[in-house]
Amino acid sequence: MSHSDVRKTSRKRKHQQSLKFSTTVDFLPDELLIEILSYLDVPEKCYAARVSKRWNKLVQTESLWRQMDLVHMNINLRKTWPSLQQYFMSTLTSLCIGYPHYNHNHTMLTYQIMMDIGEVCVKLTSLSLNGLNLVEVHSDSLPNSLVTLTIQKCYISRHWLLAAAEAGNLHTLEVLKMKYVQYKHSYHMMLCSLEMWAFPNLQKFSLIISPGPWNKVNCCQEFSESLTKECPKLHTLELSYCRIGNKCMQLFSENFSNSLKHVHLKNCCAVSKAGVLYLKNVSSLETLHVVGCFDVDEKGEESMKGHFNGVDCKFISGP
Repeated sequence: MSHSDVRKTSRKRKHQQSLKFSTTVDFLPDELLIEILSYLDVPEKCYAARVSKRWNKLVQTESLWRQMDLVHMNINLRKTWPSLQQYFMSTLTSLCIGYPHYNHNHTMLTYQIMMDIGEVCVKLTSLSLNGLNLVEVHSDSLPNSLVTLTIQKCYISRHWLLAAAEAGNLHTLEVLKMKYVQYKHSYHMMLCSLEMWAFPNLQKFSLIISPGPWNKVNCCQEFSESLTKECPKLHTLELSYCRIGNKCMQLFSENFSNSLKHVHLKNCCAVSKAGVLYLKNVSSLETLHVVGCFDVDEKGEESMKGHFNGVDCKFISGP
C-alpha cells in the first residue's frame, strides 16, 4: 500500500468516527440531552433550538428556563425579547436583567417589557434590576408574585417603589435590597416617601449607598418608626453609609425585641456605642456586625462583646 493510500484510509476512518459520534448524540435519551442543555447560557440555548425540531422542543423544557441571568451577557433585549418569551413564558422563577454598571443611556428595560414580565412571568419570585434607568419605566406592572426584589446601580424616581406598592404588587415581598441606587431626588426624600405599610411581609431590608461623605443618608426617625410599625416580621437589617442615630437604634430594639436576628451596620457615622448597646435587649439577636461606625480598640471590642452573650459580634473601627 502506497503512502497516499494510507493517508486516504486514515481520513476515511476519522470521517467514519465523526459520523458515528454524531449518530450517538442523536440517539441520546431526552433526559440526558436536557441535562447537557442546562449548562448552556441563554444565547447558546437559542442557537441549540435551531439544530433540529427535536432540540427545539427540548430547549423549551420548563426546567431550563426557571432561572435567567441577562446582566453579564451582551444581549440587545429589545430585539431578542419576543423570541425569548416563547421559551420561558410562565416557567421563570428568577430573573436578573440589566447591565453590570449604570449608564443613563441604559434603557434596555422598556415599559412594554415590564408589562410582559408582569403578565407572563406568573411564577416569578425573584427579580434583580441592575444598571438601568428606570425613571420612565412604570413600576405598577411588577409581578405580584415577587418574594425578593433587588435594585442595584439603577436610577429611579422618588415614588418608584411606592407606585408599585399602591398597585398591590409588593404585598408578597419578603426581601428588599437597594444597592448603590441613584435617585432623581435626594435619598432623604426617598426614605420619607417609602411608606413601609406597602411591605407587610418584609423580612429582610438592605440599603447600601455608594461610599463617600456626600452620599451619607439621613435615616430619618419617621422612616424608622414606619419600619418598626409596619414590618413586624423583619429579621434582617443591613444599612451602609446611612446616618442612623441612637434614637433609631432604640426604636429597633423596642419593636423588634423578639424578631430581629441579624444587624449589619457599615460606615453609619451617626450611631454610637450607646446606640448599639440598645440592641442588647433584643433576645432574638444572632448576628451583630458594626464596621466603620465608631472607633474601638481591642479592649473596647471585648467589652462590647461582653454585652451580647451568644451573639456573633464583630466591631471594627472606622477609617
